[in-house]
Amino acid sequence: DVVTVKSLTPYHGDGPADSWCSKRIQQYSKQLKRTLKGITEIDLITEEAFLNLVLKQSLKEEENEKERSLLDKAAPVESVASEKEDEKAENDSSSDDDDDADGSSGGRRSRLCRSNNFKSEPLRVGDVIEYYKPQSVAGNPDALCEAEVKFINPKGDPILITSDVLTILPSDHQVKRVKRKHRGKLLDHNGRFRAINNYVLKKEGNPNAMKDIMAETTAR
Repeated sequence: DVVTVKSLTPYHGDGPADSWCSKRIQQYSKQLKRTLKGITEIDLITEEAFLNLVLKQSLKEEENEKERSLLDKAAPVESVASEKEDEKAENDSSSDDDDDADGSSGGRRSRLCRSNNFKSEPLRVGDVIEYYKPQSVAGNPDALCEAEVKFINPKGDPILITSDVLTILPSDHQVKRVKRKHRGKLLDHNGRFRAINNYVLKKEGNPNAMKDIMAETTAR
């Protein structure tokens, strides 16, 4: 059925915007009791917990979308990489696998779904990424940083260890690949901002990179 915007009621009612309206939750629970035979208090608590999880995820997605929008506006003017460019970047990355003579990369490359355009660009050890410091205002030039990727563990927390060991980047933090390592050389790369977990990733690099960099810094 089609309804007008005026007829819609905010999910939070008169309360805080990050939670369901308590009165409407109670009304919903009463409605469930009337329509579903045998429903228990445990079932109602479970239903409310599920609705809270849905709301939390929805608000998080909305916040991420706002952040991506701010990053796109703040980023320097650049041409958007085409699908062919992404494909070429991934092919180049595959060629790099043959050149890893030190055996440090280890493990079989994990391919993510090719139908998802956000996961068509690889991120490798040796690449240089650009990002805004966590908790900073997107677009603030003073918060814009560059760092070299030292270790990648797609299942780790954090996923990346970079040359900036004092900054921990969450898995959904937006980063842009500005240089890529190819056949031992660092080449300029016209990347775009993506969440770290939306890159094609494989486990590689030095797992002790953070400890080694901090030890080296202390020794200076």
